[in-house]
Amino acid sequence: MKCTILIYYINIIFIISIMIYLNEKLKIHYSNINEWNKIKYNAFIIIKNEIDNMIIYNQEEYNKMLNNGLTFLQKKNIKKSIINALFLITKQKNREWVYYISNYIIYSIDSFINGLINTEIWINFYEQFSSSIISKLIYNIIIWKLGNDKHYPGILDNIPIFSSKL
Repeated sequence: MKCTILIYYINIIFIISIMIYLNEKLKIHYSNINEWNKIKYNAFIIIKNEIDNMIIYNQEEYNKMLNNGLTFLQKKNIKKSIINALFLITKQKNREWVYYISNYIIYSIDSFINGLINTEIWINFYEQFSSSIISKLIYNIIIWKLGNDKHYPGILDNIPIFSSKL
């Protein structure tokens, strides 16, 4: 058990160090903060729409969540939406970074839900809250990690470089 925990922490440290390294290399030029905010908003809409599709509008997948947490299809499609959003934000640059970040975010959400399952909180949570609340929760976790302009640092915070202030 101690060995498993040690390996887990070593993997987390490794992933975080790779993300920091890749984040330092990734700088994307935008004409101004308005362009950045518009692209980021559109990227976040891509993510929100797919989460809603997988959790609110796909009843079959939502029903499977009671016993499984996020299903394979939900993880796959939500991850793909994060990838598409990050490609939009990064202007198709640094595929390696995009895949690391999308994996990290999906793994984080899956870990959170599996923690609820393993502590036997998930069933009560699932039954007490609607699919729209669960969808909103997952979306807010993703946006909080990426950077929702309400906390610092977010993953995206040090990426934009602006040509002008307007």
